[in-house]
Amino acid sequence: MNMKLGIKQAAGLCLVAAMSMTSQAAIIDVSNNNWLGGQIIAAPAMADNDNFGDDNFQYGFNEAQGVVLTEELTATTGTIKAGKHVNSHMIFLNHASKDDTSKLWADNTWTFDGKVLGVMYDTMGLHEAASTPLLGAAGTIYPGSGYGYRGMEGNDKIWVNGNTVRVFTKIKQPGDWIRVVTSVPEPATLSLFALGFAPLLMRRRRRA
Repeated sequence: MNMKLGIKQAAGLCLVAAMSMTSQAAIIDVSNNNWLGGQIIAAPAMADNDNFGDDNFQYGFNEAQGVVLTEELTATTGTIKAGKHVNSHMIFLNHASKDDTSKLWADNTWTFDGKVLGVMYDTMGLHEAASTPLLGAAGTIYPGSGYGYRGMEGNDKIWVNGNTVRVFTKIKQPGDWIRVVTSVPEPATLSLFALGFAPLLMRRRRRA
């Protein structure tokens, strides 16, 4: 085996692996402030109204990963510039039954592995609905076009701070759907791999 080629190949494989790891965005934590807690789940088959049968949590799941925006993206908090490399996440609270008129209250702080660039939570859910074809999880069925009280309204509140979003929601029917768009985490692991392989490559060149 050619040693020089082997080192280069190994370095390339490690760099590819590092890039793959850093492109996998994640909700990394959820902490409860009051009322119903939060739960991180895998992207479900159904996330539309009345089809997620559990009233016990405010839920969060990861959606599209590593999307490069070719044009500006509209969020309730403002526009996200074209050219950004982004990840998407959904937070929602929904009654299990369309006939349930009781109130659900939840207040949780969600932490992401990238900086929060924008949040979509307007009352009718227009921003969230419009971005689903681009940012929704593959294979997950979402509510259709925007409709009344799909997003946050009334006493609902949201706070954004760095890589965290605190979501306070009080719902009857329908629920609340909130899309959080974050930056792709900086590939710090790429630098570590590069630093690790640089001495090997330099040593090999000197011997040659």
